[in-house]
Amino acid sequence: MADRGAPGRDAIDGVLAGLYGDREPLRAGAAGTAGPTGAAALEQISAYPRIEPVPHWHLISYGMTELYEKTSDNHRHSGCGFEFTFRVARAPTETEPPAWALNLLWYLAEHQAEIDAWSSSQPVRLSGPIAPDLDTRLRAVMFVDDPELPWIDTPHGDVGFLQVVGLTLDEVQAAELWRMDSFQDLFAAKFSLSVTEPGRASALTDPEFAAAAAAGSAADGSDTNRLVMDVRWSVVDGAAIVTVGAAEVDSLRRMIQARLPHDRSLLVAGPTHRVRFAPGTSFRLREYPPRQPDKPYHHLTLRLPQAAVAAVADALRPIAGDHPVPGLPLTVHVERSELRDSTGEVVD
Repeated sequence: MADRGAPGRDAIDGVLAGLYGDREPLRAGAAGTAGPTGAAALEQISAYPRIEPVPHWHLISYGMTELYEKTSDNHRHSGCGFEFTFRVARAPTETEPPAWALNLLWYLAEHQAEIDAWSSSQPVRLSGPIAPDLDTRLRAVMFVDDPELPWIDTPHGDVGFLQVVGLTLDEVQAAELWRMDSFQDLFAAKFSLSVTEPGRASALTDPEFAAAAAAGSAADGSDTNRLVMDVRWSVVDGAAIVTVGAAEVDSLRRMIQARLPHDRSLLVAGPTHRVRFAPGTSFRLREYPPRQPDKPYHHLTLRLPQAAVAAVADALRPIAGDHPVPGLPLTVHVERSELRDSTGEVVD
């Protein structure tokens, strides 16, 4: 492969040389080989051991961009337009980066089409703990610009560096209830270089952090315009019934309170049904049948005047049963939710 020339790889090497000089990184994966699941999304992951500002591994992927030749029609960006980086806490005796961190980067690269890390401004919930064999509360990731690696111009287009950052689920909710960039700034002020420490507690256990996130949400509202959950609806004689699970109703309540008072709508997307809560001058509901065979969603739009937002939020309680909204042809039906452990088994 060396004979082919690698202008994309050389450009990445160049920006890393600006940060690390002539230090040689550890390298995981060999040119042309596939990751653990068989997909050849990444060619290599380089790992630099760091001491400052806190001990950590700085991991950088090779393969999300066009390393050797231009093959895409997008002449502005190289490949996906970015490489992943990951900063993982390092013990003083560690001589190699943890396998779980490498595997996570392989996984994110292989599932980039579904995750859409570059375009998505929201955190991504994982199917389990970020490090399966460790005692960790981190079960999601967000993507931030790597604080030490600038955008670069390569012969194949621009390349940025998206850093993967591990989050707890309550941190995900705090981020979704606020502006993502503001949450990221608050997070970076607490955790140097946004290093991921699997054993850490939630940042929200820090009263100052929690208060700042809550105040920011109250002042700015949320920039999360879509909430994915199991939702259904029906309309009978002009009255709507919206059905949600007890385990998810609190998230919906908080999101409505963080969106509609700031004149922003919220789409709740389920497998077959979708409900859009939107601000309006008076209450209105409108049904939309499925429009495309490949998108068989039943849509309902509920326009709520500001005076009705609090009443709807009050009806969203984690108690199984029907909760009519006073003064509106709207009922929230809450179903009992099954609680599951980390393996997916139902627990009592």
